[in-house]
Amino acid sequence: MKSSNVKWHKSLNTQTLIGVGAIAVGLIASLILAIEIEGKKLVFAESSRLIEQTGDNAVSDLENRSREIAALARSIGATAEELPKSEIVFKQVLPKVIDFQGDLAVAGGGFWPEPYAFDSKVERRSFFWGRESNNSLKYYDDYNKSGYHNTDWYVVAKYLEPGRCFWSRSYVDPYSNEPMVTCTVATQDNRKFSGVATIDLKLGGLQAFTESWQRKTGGYIFIVDRDNKFITFPQLSLVKKIETDSSGKSTQEFIQASEFAVKQPSFEPIARALEAINQKILRQAQQMPKYSKETAAKLDEQSDQIDRQQAELMAAVLADPLKQEQQQNQRFQEFEIKNDWLLQEKSTVYIFHVPSSYWKVVIVKPMSESTLVASRMAYLLISRSALIVVIAAFLGLVSVRYLLIKPVQSLNKVARDIELNASQIDPSKWQNILPLNRSDEVGQLANSFNDMIGQLKTSFDKLNEVIMQANQVGMKVTSSTMQITTAGKQLESTVVQQAVSTNEVKATASEIAATNGVLAKTMEDITQKAQATAASASNSQASLMEMADGMYQLATATTAISSRLAIMNEKANNINSVVTKISKVADRINLISLNAGIEAEKAGEYGVGFTVVAREVKRLADNTAVASQEIEEMIEDIQLSVSKGVEEMDKFSQQVSRYVKQVERISGEIAAVIFEVQSLTPQFEKVSHNMEGQFKGAQQISNAISHLSEASQQTVASLQQTNLVLEQLNDTAFVLQSIISMKVNS
Repeated sequence: MKSSNVKWHKSLNTQTLIGVGAIAVGLIASLILAIEIEGKKLVFAESSRLIEQTGDNAVSDLENRSREIAALARSIGATAEELPKSEIVFKQVLPKVIDFQGDLAVAGGGFWPEPYAFDSKVERRSFFWGRESNNSLKYYDDYNKSGYHNTDWYVVAKYLEPGRCFWSRSYVDPYSNEPMVTCTVATQDNRKFSGVATIDLKLGGLQAFTESWQRKTGGYIFIVDRDNKFITFPQLSLVKKIETDSSGKSTQEFIQASEFAVKQPSFEPIARALEAINQKILRQAQQMPKYSKETAAKLDEQSDQIDRQQAELMAAVLADPLKQEQQQNQRFQEFEIKNDWLLQEKSTVYIFHVPSSYWKVVIVKPMSESTLVASRMAYLLISRSALIVVIAAFLGLVSVRYLLIKPVQSLNKVARDIELNASQIDPSKWQNILPLNRSDEVGQLANSFNDMIGQLKTSFDKLNEVIMQANQVGMKVTSSTMQITTAGKQLESTVVQQAVSTNEVKATASEIAATNGVLAKTMEDITQKAQATAASASNSQASLMEMADGMYQLATATTAISSRLAIMNEKANNINSVVTKISKVADRINLISLNAGIEAEKAGEYGVGFTVVAREVKRLADNTAVASQEIEEMIEDIQLSVSKGVEEMDKFSQQVSRYVKQVERISGEIAAVIFEVQSLTPQFEKVSHNMEGQFKGAQQISNAISHLSEASQQTVASLQQTNLVLEQLNDTAFVLQSIISMKVNS
């Protein structure tokens, strides 16, 4: 049977090329579709997660700073509650607390008592210190003249829970033009509201804070207070309102988000979202039992700095409706805007809630950045994947051509030659016919072998036995080398993992050593600070003892004054009895003069001279009675004044005695603190000594791990050389099988 040549479009070369090309195109198209649909979604989701993480970190930093300042305000309030009501003591103690170890962000602070609470004769007696340009604290008495009991930061304190800090709106200090906010904490006396402790916090540091976080977002960040007044902004001058007061002095004030939206209409979506958040807070608070409409009305009534809307929001913040809503994630809202006023493109806005102050952190990120990242990643993945697919297709095509197509073509040619030379063999010896009906090279090969299979069957039967034996030997050798190679690679992988683990342990040991060194240094610093604290407390105790001695002397002097006043009272009583006697004598003289006048009348003209004498005596007696009456009234006034003086001196003496006891109690508490601090010093030294021992031990461990790592690397090198030898042995076994096959065929 004669065979014709295969047409080009039916050849295996053409069909394989078309098949591999179709597979490659399909893979690339599927990859592009998957990246465009799912990949970009994942990139956008990851970008949103990173922004959320950045916002949470920023809120966490703000919250930590807020808690720090609130703790400082509580310390001032607790100190003011415990100190005796002495201006000298307050001016000595409070500035040291307000300075907060030289924290320059603290602009000032003080204590603001209720009317007549500090001094029953003085309505306003506040103690306030502000930080000067040289960073020192200066005492100010201005608020005692202008008044402070109706300010917005004072009236709200009456409704605060004990120890809670309430943050004021942002404002610009008129003296320093420094933006700041105030933390207010209420104080109590016998569980009754007695005043306010405050700390003023500068906001200049927050501007730098937002700028540092801004670099991580690719957009911009700003902060607003609870009333949506700006605290920070990318261009701070745009959100400040500059005016001139009646004295001609320039004043500055932050504007609200809604006011900025009037100037920049494209900012309107953000301003509207911030206002909606406040309305949501107000609605949630109104559903809580802690919310009070009466409180809002009182806030509006008691301060002309608070309008009705602000009073309602302040009452809502007092109820704290978001306390339980956002424990883990502080992101309050996320939305898209078509065109941001600053970025001039489509952007995503993230709003975060600051729990303690009810501030809001706003992050605006351009969509183009996320899209650009997604596009770059998609381009990178598609280009690399397409290159890999093309290379794989090319290698597959080459492999199929050299491993299948060419051998089949060669066999086809050989089979046709055998068919042409075996025409004399009896067809009845044909036993197997290949059941293939194809028009390609494989089909021609099947037809050719169907013609010659009868002639070659016997020869193949004899050769099969020899080939099977040779193949069994080759397979055993190959199997053994493969097993050894596999075991060697597994061992190499294990040793490599061991080397990696050893390196990780070495790095960890080094870090432990470094950490122990830092801890040892830290413990030394703590020991020194504890000793300095004990010395300062000892000095304070000595000062208190001197104060107690002075109070004892004051009490002694008060007792002496009381004794002298009692003597004056006794002398006044003696004078009063003498005046009484004089009055009685005047009355008797008056009676005698009356009788003399009567007798003179009876005597007629002989008694005229005696009548004149009697009248003069009567006038003198009347004057004496009037004078004695005036002296008696003056003595009574003196006695009344002396009695009041004695009572006041007794009260003052009792108050001095009570202060002496308080000073003694405080001195005892300071002595206990000194003892505790001094007892900590040996413990710190012991911990420091142990840290040094751990540091040396960690260094020894690190050196041992280094030696173990070097040994592991040498073992890996040896195993790699062994695997190379085994691969050469395996190749030799394959070559042996090929030689055996060639020998059998020959």
